[in-house]
Amino acid sequence: MGYSLEVYDNKGKKIDFLATKDNKKYYVQAAYSVVEEKACNREFSAYNGLTQLDRKIIITNDDIDFSTSKVQHIKFKDFLLMNSLNHLYKALNSFKSLSSLSLVFYISLPS
Repeated sequence: MGYSLEVYDNKGKKIDFLATKDNKKYYVQAAYSVVEEKACNREFSAYNGLTQLDRKIIITNDDIDFSTSKVQHIKFKDFLLMNSLNHLYKALNSFKSLSSLSLVFYISLPS
């Protein structure tokens, strides 16, 4: 079975998707780009007030990795090739002891 999806209202700030599957919650923001400071602040501030245990993801077309210690950035083209959101967090959990984390996904695209 797939993910259960809904729009989530975080105290007046809309989070595009709350994806739930197997009692795991993923708060997902989708934006064309967060390169501009105004867009970055708008998208990332939607997560304010969520607990550290909540999984937060932002999906954009940007090639620059905008991941923080609290929010994982996924490039849109990489997101389209993913089988599940869960494998991303398995990788993150193996790097818990690092104070800052920057994951780079190497995906072979067909030529």
